[in-house]
Amino acid sequence: MRVEQARPVAPAARVALGLSVRQAAEITGVSHETITRIEAGREDVKQATVEKVREALEAAGVVFLASGEMIDGGVEGR
Repeated sequence: MRVEQARPVAPAARVALGLSVRQAAEITGVSHETITRIEAGREDVKQATVEKVREALEAAGVVFLASGEMIDGGVEGR
C-alpha cells in the first residue's frame, strides 16, 4: 500500500473502529504524528510504517478491499 493509497483509507479505517488518532497510534505502535502524516498523504512516511499501520488495523477488524471493490469507501468492519 503506497502512502497516497493510504490517505483515503486510513481515516475511514480508524473511524470504522471508533478510534481517535491517539488511540490508533497506540494500537498500531506508531506516534500520533505518524498517523496524521499517513492520513494527510505525506510522502515522508516509510512504506514499512504504512504496512505496520495497515496490519494493525486489519488485526483490529478492518478489511481493506482491493481496488475496484468498494464498500463504503473501501473499508468494511468485521
